[in-house]
Amino acid sequence: MENEIKIFSYNLNQEKSVSSKLYSRNISSLRKIYGKISECHEEYLQKIYEKTTYPKEFNYDETLMLLEEVFNGSTMESIKKLIKDLKNRDNS
Repeated sequence: MENEIKIFSYNLNQEKSVSSKLYSRNISSLRKIYGKISECHEEYLQKIYEKTTYPKEFNYDETLMLLEEVFNGSTMESIKKLIKDLKNRDNS
C-alpha cells in the first residue's frame, strides 16, 4: 500500500494537466488494497509526504482529502474536478 500511495502522491504533485495526474491503474490498486488495511493510509501518507523532496502542489490535508475520495469510490471525473477546484482556489 505504501508504494501505491507514493505513486498517487507523486502523480498528484506533478506539474501536468489534471487529466494526466491520476492513473486509473494506481486508483484501482489503491481501492483494492484499502479494504485490507484501511486504518493505515493516513500514517503512510504522512510519512511519505514528509520525506518527499519534489515540489508539492497540494498540502498534506488536500492530498489526504483527495486520497480519501479515491477510497470512498468517487469517480475519476469528480476527483479531477476537486483537483481543479483546489488549484483554482489557490490561484484566486
